[in-house]
Amino acid sequence: IQTTNNLRKLSKTDANFEGTIIDNNRIWRDSDSYTDRNGNPDPKGEYLYGENAINLKAGSDNPNNPMIITNNIMWGYKTDLMVMRPAVPFVSQTSVKNVKMNDNIIAESLTGAVIIGSYNWEFERNVFYDISIEDPEKKKRTMLYISVSKQLSLKNNTFVNTSTKRQNFGWSLYIHQQAQSDTFNNNVFVNVPKAGGTTSGHKFNNNWFYNTKESLPGKDEHRSSATDRQMGDYTFAYERFTGKLKTKKLQGVVTTKNSPHFNSGAGSSSLSKVSYTTASVPVSSKVTVLENAEDGKTNGWDVYDSSPTGATISNFYDAGRRSNVIELDGSGIKNGYRLDFKKVNNTLKANTVSAIKWSMNFNEAFRVYIGVQTTKGFRYIYYTASDKNKGKRGAYIHYGLGKKAQNGTWKTFTRDLQADLTRFEPGNKVTSVKTFLVRGSGKIDDIVLLLKVENGSSSKVSYTAASVPVSSKATVLENAEDGKINGWDVFDNKPEGATISNFYDAGRRSNVIELDGIGVRNGYRLDFKKVNNKLKANTIGAIKWSMNFNETFSIYVGVQTTKGFRYIYYTASDKNGGKRGTYIHYGLGKKAQNGAWQTFTRDLQSDLTRFEPGNKVTSVKTFLVRGSGKIDDIAVNNSFK
Repeated sequence: IQTTNNLRKLSKTDANFEGTIIDNNRIWRDSDSYTDRNGNPDPKGEYLYGENAINLKAGSDNPNNPMIITNNIMWGYKTDLMVMRPAVPFVSQTSVKNVKMNDNIIAESLTGAVIIGSYNWEFERNVFYDISIEDPEKKKRTMLYISVSKQLSLKNNTFVNTSTKRQNFGWSLYIHQQAQSDTFNNNVFVNVPKAGGTTSGHKFNNNWFYNTKESLPGKDEHRSSATDRQMGDYTFAYERFTGKLKTKKLQGVVTTKNSPHFNSGAGSSSLSKVSYTTASVPVSSKVTVLENAEDGKTNGWDVYDSSPTGATISNFYDAGRRSNVIELDGSGIKNGYRLDFKKVNNTLKANTVSAIKWSMNFNEAFRVYIGVQTTKGFRYIYYTASDKNKGKRGAYIHYGLGKKAQNGTWKTFTRDLQADLTRFEPGNKVTSVKTFLVRGSGKIDDIVLLLKVENGSSSKVSYTAASVPVSSKATVLENAEDGKINGWDVFDNKPEGATISNFYDAGRRSNVIELDGIGVRNGYRLDFKKVNNKLKANTIGAIKWSMNFNETFSIYVGVQTTKGFRYIYYTASDKNGGKRGTYIHYGLGKKAQNGAWQTFTRDLQSDLTRFEPGNKVTSVKTFLVRGSGKIDDIAVNNSFK
C-alpha cells in the first residue's frame, strides 16, 4: 500500500490524503511474495512484490481530518536469499503530516518501522513483535527509527522479542538528532535492545522495561524478568486466496489485568478487549436476526439520502471481526442508509418487538435511527456518540452511547425500545418497529430484533436473548484467548480420562475451551474466585456464555442465596423442570445441542424467584458443566444490588 506524490509531477504540498483510512489489512512479506527475474512466483527469487507493506509519501493537510492507519497486521521477510535492501514493513517519508497510526502489529521482520518527516502524528497502541534486529549481512537495525519528526505522540506501544539474544544488536527505539518536540509515554519494552538516541527536547514518562537494560529519560519502571509483565498471547487469522485459513500466535503482547502497567495505557490493550452487550431485554424473548451479512449481499439496504452523490453500501469480509459485515461509505452524516425490516423479513410481526441489538465500528460521527410506530404517532429513537442524552424534540428522541462509540473499534449495543421511548414520553407505547437508519460512514453487523413470547406457559422454555440492565458492566471470566485453562478442573473424573483443553477453533475463529470425556458422566468446573479473586460475587445478577454441544449436557451455576446454596441448571430441553430440593431447572430448547455455536444469557435472580419466590441471590460461586463440548466467552454482569 503506497501513497505517493510521484504519480504525476506534483509539488510536496499538492498531494493531500485527507480522511484516507487504511484499516484491517493482513500483509505478509515472506517467501511467497518473491519472484524470479521474469516476474514468476519463486520462493528463492531475488525480487519482491513491492518495497514495503505500507509506504507513506504524503499525509493529510487538515489536522482535523487526519489520515488513519489502524488495525493492520504486517509480518514476514525473505529468509533464504536476502535482497540488497530488505523490505521494511512500514515506512513514512518526505514530510507526511497529520496521521493517526494506531492499533497495528508489525511482526517477524528484519526491521520494524522507519518514520522520517512526520509532523503532528499519533503513533499509539502499536505492537512490534519478534523483530530480528540483525540480518545476515550483520547490519544493526531498529524496531522503530524516528527522524525529522515534530510533535509525534508515541504512547502505549509494545516492543517484544522472543529471544534474549537480540538484546545485543541494533535498537528497539532510535531517536535521530533531527527529531524534535516528540512525546514518549507508557511504552512497554520486553527482551529488546537499547532505546534512546538523541533524547533532549523530547518528553518521556512512565515507560516500562522488562529484562531490558537501557532506559529512557523521565520516570521509568524496570523489572529484571520478562515474565513479570504478565501479558497474554494474541492469535489472529488470515486467509490466502489459494489456501485454507491460517493462524498466527504472538506470545505475550496483550495487556491483562495482572500486568503491572494495566490501566496505565501501555501494551496495546485494545487487542484484548471483548465487547459484551449490556441489555435491558425481558427474559422471555426470542431472537430474529435481520442482518449478519453472511450471505455476501446487501438485500434490504438502500441509500435514502444520496446527496452528495457517490454513497455506497457493500458487503465484505472483515478480517479483524472475522466475519462478513456491511460497510457504509459516503460523505459522513451528509449521506443516509436504510435497512427496511419488511424487505428482509416479510413474516416479521413487528408489534412483538421488544428490543434491538446491533454491532458497529465507526471512527467518525454517526447517527443510528430506529423508526417505530407508537400510540401517539411515528417516532425516531436515535443514538449518537455523545456522553449525554438530549431527550425528546418533536418526533425524535435522542440517547448518547458515549464518545468511545466512535473510536474505531467494534462495539455492540442493545436497547430496550419501549424503555427508551417512555423515559422521555411517559404513557406512550411502541406498537411496531419499522426500520433501521444510519447517517455516517462505517461498518455494521449483526442487527437483531428481540421478540416477546406471548402467552407462554410456565412449563415451556424461555429462549433468553438477554436480561442485563443498560447500566451494567460485564466482567469476562473466560474467553480462552490466553491459551490456558486456569481456574478449570475436572470435579468428576469417573470414568477416568476426562480432559480440559484450550485450542483455536477455526469455525469460531477464536480460542475456546474444550471439555472431553464420557458424556454427562464427567463433570468440569470453572471456579470464579480462581480466575478473578477481586470479583465481588454479591454484585452478579446475570451470566452469559457461548457453547457448542452435539450431545446431552447440563450447565450448573452455583449460587448462594438467603435460603441456602442452590444450583440453577440448564439443559437442552423444551420444558422447565422447576425446583427439586436445592436444584432449579430450566430448558434451553432441544436445539441447544445441535452442534452449532449458541449464546445464552440468564438473569439468575429471576430464574431463582420464578420457582422460589422470596428468595434472593447473595453471591455467585461457580460454573459447572456435565457433558463433552466447547465453551467460550463466559461473562457476568452486576445487574442486582
